[in-house]
Amino acid sequence: YLRKEEAMAPIMKPAAGDVTQGTVSAFAALLVTYLVAIAAVKLYPNLVRNDLGGIVRTARTIESAQIRGFGLVVFAVLEEVVWRGAVTTALEPRVGSARAPFVASALFVAAVIPSFHPSLILAAVTLGIGSAFLVKRTRRIVPACIMHAAFTWFLVEMVLRLLVDRLNR
Repeated sequence: YLRKEEAMAPIMKPAAGDVTQGTVSAFAALLVTYLVAIAAVKLYPNLVRNDLGGIVRTARTIESAQIRGFGLVVFAVLEEVVWRGAVTTALEPRVGSARAPFVASALFVAAVIPSFHPSLILAAVTLGIGSAFLVKRTRRIVPACIMHAAFTWFLVEMVLRLLVDRLNR
């Protein structure tokens, strides 16, 4: 769709500051996600334990950290190309270019809801908001790709482990 609409090249063109914007946004989203998760651990420890247990088991099925990391990054970039690239571009004529990234992010969250994993839904919400702001501000998806990849990698490789350790205390 993006190639047909000739929209791929402009939204995928890297620019100075993309890595900084993506990384800072990823850490802001991680902080929000972590703080909400800590509150959930205190309020609903059994629900969080069951939810995170399933996610950790799934994430750890790939034992090689390098392959897992590569897969997380590729998956994150592909999701951004679809949601903040193709879906946003398709929505722009209907809802306008200012609202399209947010509508696409809402659809992204709606696509995660059937997983019935509150942790994934929380991550989708924080990630969707952050990447929508980046796409709206830059009119490109490269910073959002960097944000999504960094957020997902740090979440799976570090934050989940911290939360599980906190639950096991």
